[in-house]
Amino acid sequence: MRIISHDINNALTVSTLSTILLENKLKEKNPAISKSINMIKNSNNQIIEISKSIQQWMKTNDNSMNLKILPLEFSEVEKHISESFIPILQVKSISLDIEIDSTIKNNTKILVDSGAFRNQVLNNIISNAIKFSTQGEKILFKASTENKFIKIVIKDQGIGIPDNIMEAIFDPTKSTSRLGTGGERGTGFGMPIVKKLIEQMNGIIHIESIVKSDEHNISGTTMTLFIPLA
Repeated sequence: MRIISHDINNALTVSTLSTILLENKLKEKNPAISKSINMIKNSNNQIIEISKSIQQWMKTNDNSMNLKILPLEFSEVEKHISESFIPILQVKSISLDIEIDSTIKNNTKILVDSGAFRNQVLNNIISNAIKFSTQGEKILFKASTENKFIKIVIKDQGIGIPDNIMEAIFDPTKSTSRLGTGGERGTGFGMPIVKKLIEQMNGIIHIESIVKSDEHNISGTTMTLFIPLA
């Protein structure tokens, strides 16, 4: 399966590059054809993302990622959060508030695989918070120490997670993909990968969510992570 996914990626990458070349040649001569080519390009990119997610899930599931769990200064995590999401936050006019408790010092460290924790775990969770939030809403990233863990809370004011998706959110065999508030697409593999990685780093993840409805004004999702201190 991993070899097949790799071959699909290669073929689609060639296809995408070809459509880009065609688009550049035809966009001025024939706007209608250019629009169709753009739709093909977007579909190719979506399939590539799904294929990459399948590869990522297989790696986490058969422990072939070779995670390097080492001490990481939490200040590096804070820096990553504060810098990585500026463009997408600006596009949707969403603010990201960061609150670091005084119990976390400059030299406080956590035990994680640095790349997997920042690029897969945090990026997935915060990207989802942005994806399912609407213009003018806020996302809170809050961190504090609790026993032998750092407790990270990522809370949004978005549309929430319906019960049928919540029940299957960590199951890669169930369909949980849905459009974001801006029409953003997903693969449905993100949260299963997040949970698997957190468990492999000896952490815990917990989710609570309230779905937006006409009956109440409060909605949103809260992701709570417990990550071991070094």
